[in-house]
Amino acid sequence: MHIQGGAKGLTATLDSPDQGGYGIPASKISMEGNQLSFRIEQLDVTYQGKLDASKKEIQGVFVQHGLSSDLVLRPCESLTSQIPSELAFQYSTLAPKDLRPSPAEGECRIHLVNGTKDYICMALLDADGNLRHGWSDGKPGQPVFYIAPGSRTSGDRPYIVATGTPFLVLTLSGRIVGYGKPSQAGQYDLKLE
Repeated sequence: MHIQGGAKGLTATLDSPDQGGYGIPASKISMEGNQLSFRIEQLDVTYQGKLDASKKEIQGVFVQHGLSSDLVLRPCESLTSQIPSELAFQYSTLAPKDLRPSPAEGECRIHLVNGTKDYICMALLDADGNLRHGWSDGKPGQPVFYIAPGSRTSGDRPYIVATGTPFLVLTLSGRIVGYGKPSQAGQYDLKLE
Protein backbone atom coordinates (compact mmCIF):
# COMPACT_ATOMS: atom_id res chain seq x y z
CA MET A 1 0.00 0.00 0.00
CA HIS A 2 1.42 3.37 -1.01
CA ILE A 3 -0.08 6.32 0.88
CA GLN A 4 0.94 9.89 0.12
CA GLY A 5 -0.14 13.26 1.44
CA GLY A 6 -0.43 16.37 -0.71
CA ALA A 7 -2.22 19.67 -1.16
CA LYS A 8 -5.44 17.81 -2.00
CA GLY A 9 -5.18 15.44 0.95
CA LEU A 10 -4.29 11.75 1.01
CA THR A 11 -4.02 9.51 -2.03
CA ALA A 12 -3.21 5.80 -2.10
CA THR A 13 -2.52 2.94 -4.47
CA LEU A 14 -2.37 -0.79 -3.85
CA ASP A 15 0.01 -3.36 -5.33
CA SER A 16 -1.06 -7.01 -5.36
CA PRO A 17 1.99 -8.85 -6.79
CA ASP A 18 0.51 -12.34 -6.36
CA GLN A 19 -2.41 -11.26 -8.57
CA GLY A 20 -0.26 -9.26 -10.99
CA GLY A 21 -1.86 -5.93 -10.07
CA TYR A 22 0.10 -2.72 -9.49
CA GLY A 23 -0.90 0.89 -8.90
CA ILE A 24 -4.58 0.16 -8.19
CA PRO A 25 -5.99 3.48 -6.91
CA ALA A 26 -7.97 3.82 -3.70
CA SER A 27 -11.35 5.39 -4.46
CA LYS A 28 -11.48 6.87 -0.96
CA ILE A 29 -8.94 7.31 1.85
CA SER A 30 -9.02 9.27 5.10
CA MET A 31 -7.00 9.68 8.28
CA GLU A 32 -8.97 11.07 11.19
CA GLY A 33 -6.92 11.28 14.37
CA ASN A 34 -5.22 7.90 14.57
CA GLN A 35 -7.85 6.09 12.44
CA LEU A 36 -7.02 5.18 8.83
CA SER A 37 -9.66 3.97 6.41
CA PHE A 38 -9.66 3.39 2.68
CA ARG A 39 -11.81 1.82 0.00
CA ILE A 40 -10.89 0.36 -3.39
CA GLU A 41 -14.16 0.01 -5.25
CA GLN A 42 -12.88 -1.95 -8.25
CA LEU A 43 -11.67 -4.73 -5.92
CA ASP A 44 -14.53 -4.47 -3.40
CA VAL A 45 -11.92 -3.76 -0.70
CA THR A 46 -12.17 -1.78 2.53
CA TYR A 47 -9.67 -1.28 5.33
CA GLN A 48 -10.10 0.17 8.82
CA GLY A 49 -7.02 0.57 10.99
CA LYS A 50 -5.60 2.36 14.01
CA LEU A 51 -2.15 3.95 14.23
CA ASP A 52 -0.34 2.78 17.37
CA ALA A 53 1.09 5.20 19.97
CA SER A 54 4.64 4.82 18.63
CA LYS A 55 3.38 5.66 15.11
CA LYS A 56 5.27 2.65 13.73
CA GLU A 57 2.36 0.53 12.57
CA ILE A 58 -1.34 0.54 11.75
CA GLN A 59 -3.32 -2.44 13.00
CA GLY A 60 -6.56 -3.03 11.19
CA VAL A 61 -8.97 -5.25 9.29
CA PHE A 62 -8.85 -5.81 5.52
CA VAL A 63 -12.18 -6.83 3.94
CA GLN A 64 -12.68 -8.08 0.37
CA HIS A 65 -15.97 -9.50 -0.94
CA GLY A 66 -17.17 -9.77 2.66
CA LEU A 67 -14.20 -11.86 3.82
CA SER A 68 -12.08 -10.18 6.50
CA SER A 69 -8.57 -10.68 7.78
CA ASP A 70 -6.24 -8.82 10.11
CA LEU A 71 -3.70 -6.64 8.30
CA VAL A 72 -0.88 -4.65 9.90
CA LEU A 73 0.69 -1.89 7.82
CA ARG A 74 4.31 -0.98 8.58
CA PRO A 75 6.91 1.11 6.77
CA CYS A 76 9.60 -1.02 5.13
CA GLU A 77 12.29 0.44 7.40
CA SER A 78 10.62 -1.00 10.50
CA LEU A 79 11.23 -4.54 9.21
CA THR A 80 15.02 -4.29 9.05
CA SER A 81 15.31 -5.40 12.66
CA GLN A 82 13.97 -8.85 11.69
CA ILE A 83 17.06 -9.99 9.76
CA PRO A 84 17.96 -13.50 10.97
CA SER A 85 21.61 -13.73 12.02
CA GLU A 86 21.70 -17.34 10.70
CA LEU A 87 21.50 -16.20 7.08
CA ALA A 88 24.85 -15.86 5.34
CA PHE A 89 25.40 -14.30 1.91
CA GLN A 90 28.59 -14.73 -0.11
CA TYR A 91 29.21 -13.09 -3.48
CA SER A 92 31.41 -14.64 -6.16
CA THR A 93 32.20 -11.18 -7.54
CA LEU A 94 31.58 -7.64 -6.42
CA ALA A 95 27.81 -7.29 -6.56
CA PRO A 96 26.35 -4.47 -8.68
CA LYS A 97 24.79 -1.70 -6.60
CA ASP A 98 21.26 -2.76 -7.47
CA LEU A 99 22.03 -6.50 -7.45
CA ARG A 100 20.98 -6.86 -11.08
CA PRO A 101 23.09 -8.63 -13.73
CA SER A 102 25.30 -6.28 -15.71
CA PRO A 103 25.72 -7.04 -19.47
CA ALA A 104 29.31 -5.81 -19.21
CA GLU A 105 30.28 -7.77 -16.11
CA GLY A 106 28.14 -10.87 -16.61
CA GLU A 107 25.98 -12.55 -14.03
CA CYS A 108 26.34 -11.81 -10.34
CA ARG A 109 26.04 -15.10 -8.47
CA ILE A 110 24.91 -15.22 -4.87
CA HIS A 111 25.44 -18.13 -2.50
CA LEU A 112 22.99 -18.37 0.38
CA VAL A 113 23.13 -20.66 3.39
CA ASN A 114 19.86 -20.97 5.28
CA GLY A 115 20.59 -21.67 8.94
CA THR A 116 17.10 -20.74 10.09
CA LYS A 117 14.14 -23.02 10.85
CA ASP A 118 12.03 -21.59 8.01
CA TYR A 119 11.73 -22.18 4.28
CA ILE A 120 12.65 -19.08 2.38
CA CYS A 121 12.85 -17.84 -1.16
CA MET A 122 14.25 -14.60 -2.47
CA ALA A 123 12.68 -11.49 -3.97
CA LEU A 124 13.44 -7.85 -4.69
CA LEU A 125 11.87 -4.57 -3.68
CA ASP A 126 12.26 -1.64 -6.05
CA ALA A 127 13.41 1.81 -4.92
CA ASP A 128 9.85 2.72 -3.92
CA GLY A 129 9.43 -0.39 -1.78
CA ASN A 130 7.33 -2.31 -4.32
CA LEU A 131 7.87 -6.05 -4.60
CA ARG A 132 8.98 -6.73 -8.16
CA HIS A 133 11.18 -9.77 -8.68
CA GLY A 134 11.97 -13.14 -7.18
CA TRP A 135 14.71 -15.50 -8.30
CA SER A 136 14.10 -18.77 -10.12
CA ASP A 137 16.25 -21.03 -12.26
CA GLY A 138 16.46 -18.44 -15.02
CA LYS A 139 13.30 -19.37 -16.91
CA PRO A 140 10.49 -16.80 -16.80
CA GLY A 141 7.34 -18.24 -15.29
CA GLN A 142 9.15 -20.94 -13.31
CA PRO A 143 8.71 -21.14 -9.52
CA VAL A 144 11.11 -19.11 -7.42
CA PHE A 145 13.67 -20.91 -5.30
CA TYR A 146 12.62 -22.22 -1.92
CA ILE A 147 15.54 -22.89 0.37
CA ALA A 148 14.92 -25.50 3.06
CA PRO A 149 15.97 -25.04 6.70
CA GLY A 150 19.59 -26.01 7.26
CA SER A 151 20.33 -26.22 3.55
CA ARG A 152 21.98 -24.11 0.91
CA THR A 153 21.45 -23.21 -2.71
CA SER A 154 23.08 -25.36 -5.37
CA GLY A 155 22.95 -26.02 -9.10
CA ASP A 156 20.09 -28.46 -8.62
CA ARG A 157 16.57 -27.70 -7.45
CA PRO A 158 15.92 -29.69 -4.26
CA TYR A 159 13.53 -27.04 -3.03
CA ILE A 160 10.05 -27.56 -1.66
CA VAL A 161 7.30 -25.35 -3.02
CA ALA A 162 4.86 -24.78 -0.16
CA THR A 163 2.41 -21.92 -0.30
CA GLY A 164 2.49 -19.78 2.79
CA THR A 165 6.10 -20.45 3.82
CA PRO A 166 8.15 -17.30 4.43
CA PHE A 167 10.43 -15.71 1.93
CA LEU A 168 13.05 -13.02 2.27
CA VAL A 169 12.64 -9.65 0.65
CA LEU A 170 15.70 -7.69 -0.48
CA THR A 171 15.97 -4.02 -1.30
CA LEU A 172 17.84 -3.04 -4.45
CA SER A 173 20.84 -2.37 -2.22
CA GLY A 174 20.68 -6.00 -1.06
CA ARG A 175 19.36 -5.41 2.46
CA ILE A 176 16.87 -7.92 3.84
CA VAL A 177 13.76 -6.12 5.00
CA GLY A 178 11.25 -8.78 5.96
CA TYR A 179 9.15 -11.81 5.19
CA GLY A 180 6.15 -12.58 3.03
CA LYS A 181 4.44 -15.43 1.20
CA PRO A 182 5.98 -17.24 -1.79
CA SER A 183 2.87 -16.54 -3.84
CA GLN A 184 3.84 -12.86 -3.75
CA ALA A 185 7.23 -13.37 -5.41
CA GLY A 186 7.59 -12.64 -9.10
CA GLN A 187 10.01 -13.60 -11.88
CA TYR A 188 13.71 -14.26 -11.56
CA ASP A 189 16.33 -11.55 -11.59
CA LEU A 190 19.52 -13.42 -10.66
CA LYS A 191 20.64 -17.01 -10.60
CA LEU A 192 21.75 -18.49 -7.30
CA GLU A 193 24.75 -20.68 -6.60
